[in-house]
Amino acid sequence: ADFIFSFAWSCVLKKLEAYMQETHALVHFEGQTDLPLFGQACTNGLWAPFLGPTWMDDLAVCLQSDLPTSLVSMTGHVTSKLIDLCQYHCMTPNLAKGKTEIMMMFRGPGSRKAKVDYYGPHSSGTLPVLGEHGLHQVQLVSAYRHLGGILHHTGDQHAEIKRRTGIAHQAFNQNRKVVFQNIKIDIKKRCELFEMLVLSKFLYGADTWIAMDTRTMTRFQASIFKLYRRLLQRQASWHLSDEEVLDQLRMPCPTDLLRRARLRYFCTLVQMRQADIWALLARDTEWMGLLEQDILWMWMQLRNSSGLPDPRENFGYWRNLVLHSPGYWKRLIKRAIQHAV
Repeated sequence: ADFIFSFAWSCVLKKLEAYMQETHALVHFEGQTDLPLFGQACTNGLWAPFLGPTWMDDLAVCLQSDLPTSLVSMTGHVTSKLIDLCQYHCMTPNLAKGKTEIMMMFRGPGSRKAKVDYYGPHSSGTLPVLGEHGLHQVQLVSAYRHLGGILHHTGDQHAEIKRRTGIAHQAFNQNRKVVFQNIKIDIKKRCELFEMLVLSKFLYGADTWIAMDTRTMTRFQASIFKLYRRLLQRQASWHLSDEEVLDQLRMPCPTDLLRRARLRYFCTLVQMRQADIWALLARDTEWMGLLEQDILWMWMQLRNSSGLPDPRENFGYWRNLVLHSPGYWKRLIKRAIQHAV
């Protein structure tokens, strides 16, 4: 059944991509041979088409337009074509709330009016889409949950951090008495289990978090320290400063947790060796800026105990290290975190 569905779904996606190419709705990114970090030019002169990420039956179609009105029109046409293609291939899209939804980010001239029309208090909350077999009402949302993470139209991670905080505390409560607050287990071992069972759930997807304003970052740090204090268990730990909590647990600070996630993710991306990923990430200047800061931070932690060159002057050395020695790269990240602690 999975094989038959994948075959049929690939037919749908190929026909949808061809339709979007004909109607000039398909987004193209300039091809990259590598991620252009530290001022390196890595373009290859080609333009790569980008339909959107898909995983099994989860699809996100990405569109781009110069004007809000043309964006709405383009979204309606592509959605209609996708629904018709699914029905032609004997598949019925689930148009219920939380299943098939549209999220539009309006920018430029006329964006204020478009926001009021489609997201204001008097809007219907749906986008009418006319297909071959009738009229469909597709939900309009400002945030969407896709593949375990919440996407917000502003790029802010406030809702995602709030949700991840609840998941982390639930994981902590499941093993609180037996593991995390069991004084018969050494605190070092409890911290290791805490990282595996709790932090891994809290930081799921943190390698791509961006646009964290002061309010969101403060909430993230407070959530991490609340979990740290629960791990200390003692009532007096709630009166300790954040630095004293880190000193007693020997755990990374919240900012370093995000750095570690991005540096590990960078290694995964390099090992995949897919040029279309570089073409997409090259447009995300904010995330690349964070990654550059993380690599510089890593070099500052290790420069007195290794012969690593300054990445601003010789980034090729760092890239070859990640490409040919991923295991050593992970050990370097661990050393940098231990030094920061």
